[in-house]
Amino acid sequence: EFQDTNHAQFELVRLLAPEPSGNVTVVGDDDQSIYRFRGAALSNILGFRSAYPRTGRVVLTDNFRSPQPILDAAYRLIRHNDPDRLEVRERIDKHLRARGPGAKAALDEPVTSVAFATTSDEADGVAERISASVAAGRRPADHAILVRGNRDADPYLRALSLRRIPWRFSGTAGLYRQPEVRVLLSVLRALNDVQDSVSLYDVATSEIFGLAPEDASRALNQASRRHMPLEAALREGLADPPRAVLRGPAASIVQRVLASIDAHRHLAARLEAGEILYRFVTSTGWLGRLALEARESGPERLQNVARLFEILRGASAVLRDARLPFLVARLDLLIQAGDDPATADADLGGGEAVHVLTCHKAKGLEFPIVHMVGMAQERFPSRSRRDPVDLPEDLVHEGPADGDFHLSEERRLCYVGMTRARESLVMSWARDEGERPRRPSQFLLEALDATAMDSAVLRPSPIERIERLRPPADAAPAVPGHAGTRPGLVEQPLTLSYGQVNDYSECPARYRYAHLIRLPTLANHALVVGKALHAAVQAYHRSQMTGPALSREALQAELDRHWESTGFVTRAHEDARRASAQAALDRFWDEQQADPAPVIGVEQEFAFRFGTDRVRGRMDRVDRAPDGTVEVVDYKSGDVRDPATAARRSRESLQLAIYALGWEAEHGQAPERLTLHFLESGEVGR
Repeated sequence: EFQDTNHAQFELVRLLAPEPSGNVTVVGDDDQSIYRFRGAALSNILGFRSAYPRTGRVVLTDNFRSPQPILDAAYRLIRHNDPDRLEVRERIDKHLRARGPGAKAALDEPVTSVAFATTSDEADGVAERISASVAAGRRPADHAILVRGNRDADPYLRALSLRRIPWRFSGTAGLYRQPEVRVLLSVLRALNDVQDSVSLYDVATSEIFGLAPEDASRALNQASRRHMPLEAALREGLADPPRAVLRGPAASIVQRVLASIDAHRHLAARLEAGEILYRFVTSTGWLGRLALEARESGPERLQNVARLFEILRGASAVLRDARLPFLVARLDLLIQAGDDPATADADLGGGEAVHVLTCHKAKGLEFPIVHMVGMAQERFPSRSRRDPVDLPEDLVHEGPADGDFHLSEERRLCYVGMTRARESLVMSWARDEGERPRRPSQFLLEALDATAMDSAVLRPSPIERIERLRPPADAAPAVPGHAGTRPGLVEQPLTLSYGQVNDYSECPARYRYAHLIRLPTLANHALVVGKALHAAVQAYHRSQMTGPALSREALQAELDRHWESTGFVTRAHEDARRASAQAALDRFWDEQQADPAPVIGVEQEFAFRFGTDRVRGRMDRVDRAPDGTVEVVDYKSGDVRDPATAARRSRESLQLAIYALGWEAEHGQAPERLTLHFLESGEVGR
C-alpha cells in the first residue's frame, strides 16, 4: 500500500535506502490512493522512479476477484484520471484481466445501474433487491451496501430494518453515535451531573435497564412541570409511592437505576472515570451480555465498547486528574471540537448480516454482491470542501497536476468501491425531484461509457409506498447486527505472540476476548508494577550497551517515569508495592555493579515460521559471554524466592522455549542458556 504513504514517510525510506546503493521494494496501486485527507502523497508512487532511477518493475494485472465486465467498467472510469496515472507516466498496461473463479460472470449482467425518484425510494429498492436475493438462497452476508459518507447510510439501514434484514454498519467515523457507546457516555454524564436529565433518560431507557420510553417520558414531563431534574423527580417518587407517577415494574426499574447511579457515584472521589465505567458495565451484567451477543452475531458492538475504553485511557493519560468531572469535561470538549472516531472494522466472518460500510472502509475487502448507492452528482463525487485544518503544502508535497485533485481522488474512491464486487455490481442513484433535481454521477456515465442515462426512474405507486412499511409475515424483530448461522471458518495463516499462545492454551475464550475483540479489562496492580520494572531494567541495559550505565538515582527515576497509579486497592497498597519495586531495582543495580551482564541485545525482536503460521516476539535480554556462549534472559516481576521453584519455572517456560526457537531461526543454532530472572526476589532460574 505504498500509495498510502505520506511525504515524511518517503523521506525516511530515502534515508534508510539512499541511492545509488539503496535496496528497497515497494508495492502499490496509484489508482487506489484514497487517503489524501490524512496526508497520503500520490506523488510518492508516481515519482518513485525519479528518486530511484534503477528501479525494476513488475506489473500485476491478473485479477482473481471480479468478472471481466466489472473490471472493464472500473478501467473505463479510472482512465478519466489520465495523464496523472502511473499507467500513462510509465507507459505500461494496467488493464486488469479476470483470471479467477469470477472470470466468467455468474450473472448475465454483472454491472447494472438503477435510477429512483427519491433517496427513500432508492433505499427501499436496494433493500427489496437484497430481500429477494436472500429469499432465493443467498446469505445476507453476501451483500454489501457501499455509501460515500457515514451519514449517507441511515436511509439504507432503516429500509433493511423494516424488512427484518440483519445489517452491520462500519464507517470511518460515528463511534459516539453508536447506541452501545452513546449510552456509556450518558452513564458518565449522569454520574457527573445530577441535573443532566437527558443523559439519565438515555441510561434508564437503554437495553441495560429497559425502562419503557413512555414511562420515562411521563416522569420527564412531570419533572419539567415541577422545574426539577429528572433524577430528583424519580427519587421523590420512590420516597412517596402514592404520589409517584411510576408504579409497579416501572418503579422497580427506577429503583435499580438510581441504586446503580448511587453506588458508582460514590466511587467518583477516589477512582478514575474509566475504572468507574468498567465497574458499571460489569456490575450491571451488560458486558457479559455483549460478550454473549458477540459469540452469536459478531463482535462489532463489543469492539465499539472496547474502542471507547481505549479513548478513555488515552484521555486519562494526558490529564493531571482523570477522575469523573475532569474526564467528562475533556470528552465533551473533544466532541464539541468535532472528534468523531471510527466504529469497529467490518467482520466478514462475524455472522449473517448485510454489510453497510463507507467506500473508505471497504478498502481491502470483497463481497459477492455490491450495491454502490447515492451515485448522483454532488453526492458521489462529493463537493470539494476545505479541511477544517489544512495540511501544510510542504507536508503534502504534491506536484502540479493537470486535473482537479479532489475530483481525481473521488474517482479513485469510486474505482475502489467498484472493484470490491466478486460477482455483481449494482450502481444506483436518486433524482430527488424538487427545485433542483439531481443528475446521475459523472462517474456512472464514465464507467458505463454513456453520454446520458435513461430518463426513466423507478417510481413506486402510493399503495406500494404504504405496503413497504408492512412487516414481513412470520418475521422476527430486526436487530441491527443480529446474525443467524455463522459461516464456516476460513483457514488462513496466523501471526501469534507468546501472550496469545499462552492465553489460548489456558482458555480459548480468553484469547478471543483479549486479542480479537480486545475486551476492556480492569487495570491490575501486578501488571502496572511489572511494566514499570521492565521499562527501568531495559533503560539500564540500553545505557550499558551504548555508554556509562545509569546511576542508581537515574534507574529509580526510570521507574517513576513509567509508574501508573491505577489498579491498586488503596494508596497504602500502592506505596507498599512501589517500595518493593524500588528495593528490587536497588538489588538489581548492586548485582550489575558487581557482575555486569555482557548484553548484546535488549527487547530484541524475532519472527519465525511455525508450519503455515508466524510467531513473533521480543526477547528481554540477550547476552554473549567472552567464550561466545549465548544466554537469553526473560525478566519476571514475580516474587519467587525458592531456587528449586525458579529452576523448574525456567525449564517449563513456554516463553523461553519460543525465544529459543526465535534465536535458532535467525542464527542457525539454539542459545546455550535460557534464564528466568525474578526481579523482586533476585532469584535466577536456569
